[in-house]
Amino acid sequence: MKKLFTYIVIILNIAFFKANAQNLVPNGSFEENYKTANSFLGSYQLKEYVKSWASPTNGTPDYFNAGALAETRTYIPNQYLFNKCPGCLKKNYQTTKSGNAFCGLVFGEKQFKRGEFGNEYLQCKLIKSLTENTLYKVSFFINIGQGYNLFAKDIGAYLSKDSLHYYVDYSVLWGNFPFVVQAQILNNKGFIQDTVNWTEISGYYRASGGEQWLTLGHFMQEITNVLKTDTSFGQNYYFVDDVSIVEIKGIVAPDTACNGEKTKFYSNANGPFWWGTNIKAVNILSTDSVYEFIADSSRWYYLFSNEGIDSMYLTVIQKPIINVGNDTSFCKGSSITLNATTTINSIWFNLTNSPYYTANKEGYYWAVAYNSGCQTIDSVFVKENPNPDYLPIHSTEICTADKQEYELQLSNQNRYLWIYDNDTSINKIFKEEGCNTIKITNTFGCFVTDSFCITDICKPYIQIPNAFIPAGINKTFKPITKYIDNIEWEVYNRYGEKIYSANKLTDDWDGTFNGNPCAMDVYFYLINYKGILPNNNNQIIKGTFTLIR
Repeated sequence: MKKLFTYIVIILNIAFFKANAQNLVPNGSFEENYKTANSFLGSYQLKEYVKSWASPTNGTPDYFNAGALAETRTYIPNQYLFNKCPGCLKKNYQTTKSGNAFCGLVFGEKQFKRGEFGNEYLQCKLIKSLTENTLYKVSFFINIGQGYNLFAKDIGAYLSKDSLHYYVDYSVLWGNFPFVVQAQILNNKGFIQDTVNWTEISGYYRASGGEQWLTLGHFMQEITNVLKTDTSFGQNYYFVDDVSIVEIKGIVAPDTACNGEKTKFYSNANGPFWWGTNIKAVNILSTDSVYEFIADSSRWYYLFSNEGIDSMYLTVIQKPIINVGNDTSFCKGSSITLNATTTINSIWFNLTNSPYYTANKEGYYWAVAYNSGCQTIDSVFVKENPNPDYLPIHSTEICTADKQEYELQLSNQNRYLWIYDNDTSINKIFKEEGCNTIKITNTFGCFVTDSFCITDICKPYIQIPNAFIPAGINKTFKPITKYIDNIEWEVYNRYGEKIYSANKLTDDWDGTFNGNPCAMDVYFYLINYKGILPNNNNQIIKGTFTLIR
């Protein structure tokens, strides 16, 4: 243990991890070219001159190489696009950052849309894709042109998995990207106004994984990040040289993790290794190149190795709480509304961005709550319960005159409620004619409504012929009755004269009045009758019939 501690003390004096020597930017100093140039290039021409580089928009980045000059191979003219001094191109020289070549970019107000800004960009494909969670140092140098009135903060680098290409109508002079590009590396030195020295723009970037394109340029986010020194047309020109992206040897790990999530740190440096949570190398967590643990709180982690010390602050994000409820059910033919209870935005499996979801099919349903990249999923099983069966029969007949009744026998697996009398009997006895509504509920709480009708086949019945022929088959007129106890009926001619009356069920009219045959005509009847049952009331009917001769 003493030897280990001594070794740790020694490495504490070593500088922190240094960048790997391999530059992932091809032709980062623009020295490799297809042909030399010392003038402005037209749209899309950059890739014809300098290897590996192109313009992702319809801007016109320029390429300069000292090999094209007869005067010197060390200095290159400082391009001043709208220089009012014709001799300035010969008098002013710009020293390269290294080698003989560099590129030049413009940013400024669009000529045809004052108040907006146009920018030129450089883009290349990296030698290899960036590795997930690996730290890289991104660096390039710029030198601001002399004699301009516009200075910027937001000159930087953007790393992406796919190439950014966007060409627009050339009449707008420069092609900005039509989408917001959040550059990962931006100048942090304020407004860059140094027209003599090269200014380094650099930063560290932990890769998401798979980034293979680099874009350089002016990524203005706010108008306040541009400094204009006078009211004339605003513009500037800056040179770019020595572009590099190098891998940092040290901790390869995410900088955020979800609480309770299994997290893995590993090192791309050379061992031996000591992982700890203290810069003084106390509380050694692991001596392996890989350190796996369950993230539970935000803290610093340190890696000690032969190559130095590296540190990483891991921010642990609390997972959101979401509850979609217990398993539930609905009745066939209906639906149920599910509610995802959470303090953070949630979204259902079908991308319904609402805490509520209406389910009408059996199956699993789930919702997700998000909190800064951490998510919690909760699910619920929704069962479709069957409805109870309807009544086995829906109607029958009884004869109340014979004191008949009907007993409807039902299954004891359901609950019943007869609406008309609130009876909950399983077996129901019917003694009267009529239709009755019933609510049937099963053990799942599902219900249907049905009806059951009784027809009294022994209720008072009377039928009146609409014609009779005294010389034919039906020689007399009489009501046809059934289950009738008392009857009184009368016949009237068209003049309202009563020409016949009867009070017996067997009485009939032969079509005569005072012994004389009545004429063929339409006659009127009035009948008062009562059924045989005690609860039957008197009923009166009237109508017409025809006597035919």
